[in-house]
Amino acid sequence: MTSDIEARVRAFEFELGMTIDRGRACARQLREVEDDDLRFLLAERLPFLGSAIIPVLNEILADPGSGRGTRYLAAWVAVEVGDRADSIFVLCEQVEAATEWSLPAAGVLARHQITEGVVPVQKALGRVDPKDDIAVMGYLTALRDLQGTLAEPVRQRLIAEAHPWVVRVVEDDFP
Repeated sequence: MTSDIEARVRAFEFELGMTIDRGRACARQLREVEDDDLRFLLAERLPFLGSAIIPVLNEILADPGSGRGTRYLAAWVAVEVGDRADSIFVLCEQVEAATEWSLPAAGVLARHQITEGVVPVQKALGRVDPKDDIAVMGYLTALRDLQGTLAEPVRQRLIAEAHPWVVRVVEDDFP
């Protein structure tokens, strides 16, 4: 009986190993895909594979040759599956870099209550165009959710230059 159990456990471990290897191969596709939209759609599905893909995500995060979008997506997926080590740095870096990934990165930091994101989000609000309603609201929401404070000069600039509905949000959320 013991040999039957041992054989079943070995077979299970073999299948598990194959599954983990296949999951990691899926995660590696983030590097290989050139189309940002497709890369995003693939990244969106990776959290279902769980922590088995973290080593591949960490490889992407550590590779200076990985593009900003690829690094952002790897960091986002890593946070989604529970790994915050290198991903927090990359997400904060994305917010500070003022790229197309800055606003989504701020949202990830806020959604996961990663307080290291407060300062980068504050800096982003300091540089954002007050007329860019989407960016202003995204960063304000992230800062509010992170329980950060809005610097008074930034608050005054937004009140003076932003659209009236955005001003109401500033005044309500950051009195």
